[in-house]
Amino acid sequence: MTALGFFPACSGGGVKGGAAGHAAGGGAPPTGGGGQAAGTGGAQPGASGGTNGAGGGAGSGSGGGSPGAVGGAGGAPASSGGGGIPSASGGATASGGTAGSPPAGSGGAGGAGSGGAPVTCTGSDLNIVTAQIAGTMKVAGQTVSATGNDPGWLYLRPKAGGDAQVASIADGSYKTRVIAGTYDVLFMGLTPRTDPLIPANGMALITPDVTVGGTGTNTLNLDVPTGQVSGVFKLGGSPTSVLDSGRISLVSPTAGGASINAGETSGAFSVRVVTGTYDLYYGGSPSGTSPSAPLGPSVRLASGVSVTSAGTTTLEVDVPVVRVRGAMTINGVSAAASGEGEVRLRSALGGRDVLFASNTTAAFDRPVVPGTYDLVYAQVLKGTALPVNRSAVFMKGVVISAGPTVTLNVDVPAVTISGALTLNGASVAGASGMGSVQLSTPEGDLVALGSLSSGTYSALVVPGTYDIYYAGQGASAAAAPRNTKVLLKSAVVVPADGATLNIDVPSAMVTGALTINGAVVSSPGDEGQVFLRGASGDAPLGLTSAGTYGIPVVPGTYDVFYKATTASALAPRNTSARLKTGVVVSATGNTTLNIDVPSVAVAGTIKIDGAVVTDMLDFGNLALRGATTGDEIEIGPTYTGAYATRVVPGIYDVVYTVFDNKDRAPINHRTVFTCLSVK
Repeated sequence: MTALGFFPACSGGGVKGGAAGHAAGGGAPPTGGGGQAAGTGGAQPGASGGTNGAGGGAGSGSGGGSPGAVGGAGGAPASSGGGGIPSASGGATASGGTAGSPPAGSGGAGGAGSGGAPVTCTGSDLNIVTAQIAGTMKVAGQTVSATGNDPGWLYLRPKAGGDAQVASIADGSYKTRVIAGTYDVLFMGLTPRTDPLIPANGMALITPDVTVGGTGTNTLNLDVPTGQVSGVFKLGGSPTSVLDSGRISLVSPTAGGASINAGETSGAFSVRVVTGTYDLYYGGSPSGTSPSAPLGPSVRLASGVSVTSAGTTTLEVDVPVVRVRGAMTINGVSAAASGEGEVRLRSALGGRDVLFASNTTAAFDRPVVPGTYDLVYAQVLKGTALPVNRSAVFMKGVVISAGPTVTLNVDVPAVTISGALTLNGASVAGASGMGSVQLSTPEGDLVALGSLSSGTYSALVVPGTYDIYYAGQGASAAAAPRNTKVLLKSAVVVPADGATLNIDVPSAMVTGALTINGAVVSSPGDEGQVFLRGASGDAPLGLTSAGTYGIPVVPGTYDVFYKATTASALAPRNTSARLKTGVVVSATGNTTLNIDVPSVAVAGTIKIDGAVVTDMLDFGNLALRGATTGDEIEIGPTYTGAYATRVVPGIYDVVYTVFDNKDRAPINHRTVFTCLSVK
């Protein structure tokens, strides 16, 4: 048994034109069915010249979604990362985004953005400059019909983020307005597909860098180039139909993801996709219930598959398979007295973990795609002799070789850690209103150790390296830190023979005055909340209407933020405004931190192409958005012709989102059209 007691050091710690009712097509099998329409590739432009956004990045998560070509938000397919966007004040050139793993819903790297010449923000009077666009929409040179279902959309993505869903390609032609600027032109496929001409792609880049603007009509025709891919599914060299479940996909850096489904019981398939170069992926069933379909979170079967409009690309999808046999034990014991724990396979290529073994069955015989995997343990149901980890990687780089059968016995190590839980070096056992302590890892594992009020803890865990966190959300005791989550110590090693790990949570008072523009605003109907923000969580200090505050927090270095609650006459409307950076809360004595929230009135006109458009069936909504903090302030619909609000001084992007349009309001959604400097 190793003693690891420590006391943490006190260092810093409903849109018009949307495809309602349809999912974006092409959900990649490794991550599930289709997701919503694509998100933006990189971060929005930094209005104040802050960090430029890198393109690309992760796309869909465990909840499924189409694989994106170059990143996207959440489970969304995306087409081009867009690289870094120049900030409003110019700045250095931003680098392109890092390529993600295609089966997980991300894709290739985003291109580098140009720093360019400084951009001058407009004054408080806002004018949305639009461009009229019109054209025809075809697939492989042919006009398509809806045949009962919407087949897909012409979709524009502005370089500065946002989108514009233009029209259904089943309409054949369109005429509308967008905000003047440079766009990527994409095809957004929808499901289900009933027209054989429609490609299986969820989101495919057709033409990059198209600039629209000026007077008159900009002609923008969409013709989606497609090619046919045909072949047969094989499993271990033999034709099969058990793979007919949408778990095979083609993924391209530009053409997005396209799932392949067999159309016949023999396993033969024929699918139409947007032309381009693809990689071929297989992703096994996450539940592992099929007796013959192999497990595999994400496996690349082939690379550089070229699909052209000339002829048919013949593709033999042969998924290799090996039977993996063995037994699962915990500390050498074949079954726990109660409860349930699982071992799952995790691929470095992404995709969801897949069930591999369970202590409730002990012996297993699973079909698996040969490859290299990590083994992940998770407690499913509490029980005796089961580690309490939720997602512990206990074996890395496990090679499962090709062959008819492989024997792999899986033993999950488990050790006991125990110790005292104290607050500022003293036990608070039995006290109410205390926070809790937990272990976590960068891979997503979490181990709840218990509340400070318990005084001690004991837990069975997988040995490894953990970070120790305190979580004080809901804490109410006088000395209990209010941090929602804060790192106490990183890289704590729990050895294979267990450990005594005493954990002390330091707490220090921070007090001060809360004012708006130098004065106490005591009205509860005109207030906001001030809070500290650290690397892993917030610590609320109080409402501005209180005038003063005194809150215990874990000592460290924080930024100070403000968010409106019931702002009216004086309190700014910001939702996440940074007021100060690098504020140090000392571990000794009280830290005095007086916080004044600056509030500036800003007002101006709202016009579209130089004119006020008062039509309430032809308008969009405007918002101010902070460059880096997620701050956003709604300032109203365009039909009002004017706006007036209060904000914390700073530089904001001005964002437009269409609500309804006829012929004047552009159809853009969450598109930045200018920036606003508030001093």
